[in-house]
Amino acid sequence: ITAVEREGFTQVLKQTGGNKAKAARLLQVDYKTIHEKVKKLGIRIDRENEPPEPGEMG
Repeated sequence: ITAVEREGFTQVLKQTGGNKAKAARLLQVDYKTIHEKVKKLGIRIDRENEPPEPGEMG
């Protein structure tokens, strides 16, 4: 299931330009769920369209 999950999340994140908030809305899950899955599954995403997370600025 992990490989299937990884592929699914990767595809949705590609569709949203790496925007986890948009991906969460598309998948009808909480943003926190997307964030945790990306981290757990080791998914690398293009974050150019996503605002920085707290603590990443400056």
